[in-house]
Amino acid sequence: MHCLGCPSSQNETIEEAAAVHGVNTEELLQKLND
Repeated sequence: MHCLGCPSSQNETIEEAAAVHGVNTEELLQKLND
């Protein structure tokens, strides 16, 4: 995701951003936690 600097990213949760970009939230969170 190229959210850095995007005005929407300041008010979105990780779940919302993942959904907008078609990213699986569970996989994303697992990778972030690893």
